[in-house]
Amino acid sequence: MLMFVCDISADQAFAILRTVSQDRTIKLTLIAEQISKDLPELARSNRFERRMHIDGILSNAHRRVVDATARLLNEESNNF
Repeated sequence: MLMFVCDISADQAFAILRTVSQDRTIKLTLIAEQISKDLPELARSNRFERRMHIDGILSNAHRRVVDATARLLNEESNNF
């Protein structure tokens, strides 16, 4: 989705996700999951609006990760 919205390569999209994950100390998968929930509404906007909103989505995704610790613990317990 980031590749589409931002018109970037897969490597660039992964680098963005990795940076946000490391900066916020939240698992990359949780950031990616939250962004996946946030991006569909942007599909209805024009390219300029998408680009403006994506920066906000990326910088604030960690705040919308609902109960990240509980989800991680649940995932880890399911692996055992």
